[in-house]
Amino acid sequence: MMALPSAVVLGALPSALAILAGVGVAVLAVAKVGLSTVLVSVVIFGLPFVASCAKLAGLSPTEAVMALDVFLAILVVKNYQSFLSRRRTGIGYFLLWWFLFLFSYSFYLIIGPQSAYSYFSWSYLFVYGNYYAMAGLLAVKDKISLSDVFPLGVVWFGFQYAIMGVSVFGISDIADTRAGLRIAEGFDAIGSARGAGLLMLAAIQLFLFSRNRMLLPQIIFCFIITAPLVWYSYTRQVYVALAFVVVAMMLYRVISRDKTEKGGSKYFFLVIGVAAIVLGGLVIQDLLISNPDSRLSTDGMEFNRLSLWVAGLDLIMSDPIFGYGVGGFQKFGIGLWPHNWFLEAWVELGIMGLFLTVIGGAVFVSSLFRAGYSWLVGWCFLGLYYLIVVQVSGDISRNSMIFFFLAIAFSLVKKATKSGRSIA
Repeated sequence: MMALPSAVVLGALPSALAILAGVGVAVLAVAKVGLSTVLVSVVIFGLPFVASCAKLAGLSPTEAVMALDVFLAILVVKNYQSFLSRRRTGIGYFLLWWFLFLFSYSFYLIIGPQSAYSYFSWSYLFVYGNYYAMAGLLAVKDKISLSDVFPLGVVWFGFQYAIMGVSVFGISDIADTRAGLRIAEGFDAIGSARGAGLLMLAAIQLFLFSRNRMLLPQIIFCFIITAPLVWYSYTRQVYVALAFVVVAMMLYRVISRDKTEKGGSKYFFLVIGVAAIVLGGLVIQDLLISNPDSRLSTDGMEFNRLSLWVAGLDLIMSDPIFGYGVGGFQKFGIGLWPHNWFLEAWVELGIMGLFLTVIGGAVFVSSLFRAGYSWLVGWCFLGLYYLIVVQVSGDISRNSMIFFFLAIAFSLVKKATKSGRSIA
C-alpha cells in the first residue's frame, strides 16, 4: 500500500477531512489484508488517529479505546479455543500472568494511598493495558508480522500532523530551542517521540531484514514524518533506546546471516553488551550533555533518573515485602514515579510486583533466542526498544504498550514434558 500521497499532505488537511480519508483507507485495508492486521496496526502505530477520531465524535481518547477494548474482547473470546489449545500453551501462561498483574495492581490500589493519581493510574492500566494485550493475542493467533502492519502504520502515524495542525516541515516552527516540542500546548511530546522512534525502528528493521523492496517508498517516507518528532522532542529515552537497538540490530544482522530464516543467535547477549559499550561512550556523551542550555542536561529531580532510582531503593529497603501501594512513591514527595518498571512495581506492589515484572522481563529476553519465525523477528526488536524505554521513563500504566510485546513473547513459552522436551 502506497502511503506517500495521502500522508504528505496530512498536515495541510483539516482534521475532519483527514479522519474521513483515514477511515476510507481502513475500510479498504480490511477488505485487502483482513480485520486483525488493520486492528494491530492501529493499536501499535495509530493512537493519535484514534484520538482524533474520538475528538471528532465528541469522545475522549480513553472512551474510544474502551470501545475498541470491547471489540477486541469479542474477537478474543470468539477465538478462545484457539488461544488455549495445546499448541498455544504460552498464551495460557500470558493470560494467567496478566490476570495476576491486574489483580495485584487492583489490590494495592485499595490498600495504598487513595489519590486522584492512583485511581487514574488503575483506570489507565485497565483500559490501555487490555487494549495492547488483546492486540498482542490477535497478532499471535494470525501470525501478523511487522511487514504486514508497517505500510498501514505509516498512514495512521501521519495523522499525528492532522492533530497538530501543522505540516511535516513546520514542526520546527513550534519547537523551543531548549524545550523542543514540550512547550506546544496540547501536544504530547513524549508519547509522540516514543511512537516516532518505534516507527523509525520498524523501518530500519525492515530495511535490514526484509527482502520485500516494495516497502522501500514507505520506509523512506517513514523517516520524513518521524525524524522531526524524534529530533525536536528532546526526549532522552528515545535517543538512547533507538540508538541502542539499531546498533544491536546491525551487529545481530552480521552475526546471524539470515535472521528471517534461522533461529535466534546465541551471540545476542554479546551484541547487547557491545552495543551498550558503544552507546555509553558515544551516544550518551554526545546527546545528553553536549548542549548546556538544553533540558537534556537539567539537574531537576524529575530529570535526574539516578536520584529517583536511589530514592526508590531507599523506600524498598524500608519495606521490601509489602510495598506502599499504587501512588506510594508520590506520597513521600520524591517525584511522580521512579521512572523504572521494576523499581516502581517493587515500591508500590511489593515483592509480588517485583516477581511478576521479573517474570515478564525474563520471558521477553528469553524469547529473543527463539524468535526463529519470520513473523516474530520485527516484533522482538521493537519489544527490546520498549523494554529499554520502560526502564527509564514513565510509570507502569503509561507504559502499557509493553504488554503487546509480552503477549508475543509468552506465546513462545512451551510446556515441558517428562522427557525434558517441549510441546511444539
